[in-house]
Amino acid sequence: MTVAVIDLGTNTFHLLIARMDGQQLRVILRERRFVQLGKDGVGSFSEKTLHRASQCLSFFNEKLNAYSDLKLRVLGTAALRSSANAHLVSEMVQTTLKTDLEIIDGQREAELIYKGVCFDGHPNEEVNLIVDIGGGSVEFIIFRKDAIFYQSSVDIGIGWMHHQFKHSDPIREHERKELKKHLKKELAELQEALIQYQPKHLIGASGTFDLLFNQLSAKGASGFFSRSALLHVLQSYIFTTQSERANDPRIPASRVDYVPLAFTILEYFLEMRQAPEQISYSPYALKEGVLSEMLFA
Repeated sequence: MTVAVIDLGTNTFHLLIARMDGQQLRVILRERRFVQLGKDGVGSFSEKTLHRASQCLSFFNEKLNAYSDLKLRVLGTAALRSSANAHLVSEMVQTTLKTDLEIIDGQREAELIYKGVCFDGHPNEEVNLIVDIGGGSVEFIIFRKDAIFYQSSVDIGIGWMHHQFKHSDPIREHERKELKKHLKKELAELQEALIQYQPKHLIGASGTFDLLFNQLSAKGASGFFSRSALLHVLQSYIFTTQSERANDPRIPASRVDYVPLAFTILEYFLEMRQAPEQISYSPYALKEGVLSEMLFA
């Protein structure tokens, strides 16, 4: 059976088509388009935003039409669960893709990310922490094997923060302090969970970690890397100018403007009490979690 998932994220729309070959997941197609649902902030989508969404869904539909025996699910996350006119996107999905849009809450999003990361195999016997930094929200899951101790979804995603915390070019220290003050309030519950469960290993999933993994790989790192190594990479980019980042071939054009805030958010998290010392990257996240349900439910 061929299965497909479309993830309508706050910044990016993703399409994943795959099938199982024996016990192995075989990815047939991955597509992503930078739609920026969250560009208008929290409230409602503008006509321009809806047009970008419509164009992307039509493009995805052309890709899907190549498969006859296809099972499809379409999910929406932070931007869609907070927008007053999200129903217009739901209607668009129904008209273009002939299926329903599932707008999931933050807890469900965290659950699917956990399932996606574990679809690739449980990493170890330790207490682990999954972090997925998205455009609208950030998900945190603390677990060991099949036992989830803590999960949360916090509305501090890169798109939201970029809209809320305007900053200079390059970003200034007092602007970072304002952001960190906000993060301290929003992540108070997570801080308690870190102290209680003391995870040893952080698994970064998708989004910001895609970019960081590419940076560390270019420096010769592979597999696991230390918190200090990750902080070094973050701090080497936080105070760069927009022009410097635009000229860096390792930074996708769609992420150039988001790097200072994205990396400041991750820097703050890594400097929290009991933040894990050992870090790795998972290419699997929400989409693969949905696939696991479709294939094995």
